[in-house]
Amino acid sequence: NQIQKDISRERFIVSVVGEFSNGKSTFINRLLGNETILPVGNLPTTAILTHIRYADQPKMVVFDDKGTRQAVLDIQPESWEGLTVNNFGGKNPKGCVIMGLPNAWLGKNNIEIVDCPGAGDLSEERAEIVGEVLGRANGAIIALKATAALSNSERIFIRNRIISRKIPF
Repeated sequence: NQIQKDISRERFIVSVVGEFSNGKSTFINRLLGNETILPVGNLPTTAILTHIRYADQPKMVVFDDKGTRQAVLDIQPESWEGLTVNNFGGKNPKGCVIMGLPNAWLGKNNIEIVDCPGAGDLSEERAEIVGEVLGRANGAIIALKATAALSNSERIFIRNRIISRKIPF
């Protein structure tokens, strides 16, 4: 029943994109008023798409890359074990997480925020996923470093993944 209700509701989807370690997850945590919703780190951390939307109870549902539900978890730091980037040669996770939060702003505005993996890390597969998500988004927030000029890879990303795909907002 909840899935049916979710499908029938139209959301404004905003993807938060940018190179790795540019503060995408930190921005979302602060936007939603909770510093511990999404894991953050100095190395690339976000490995899979995380869709954040309103729900009556806080939960995270993990899906594999074929869309099969793997787990329903409480939102806590330990729930992210095995779902973040393994920066030292191990196997990185695939799939997505749908996180439901009882956040009044998300519910009132019917907004879904998508935390994307970093587009500038070494995984072309993750970069392709970001491109696909941008194609389905109503808008995008691009996280850039405030202390440096746009890098060449950021310029290419903006030109090829956002402007050329005519992301509307």
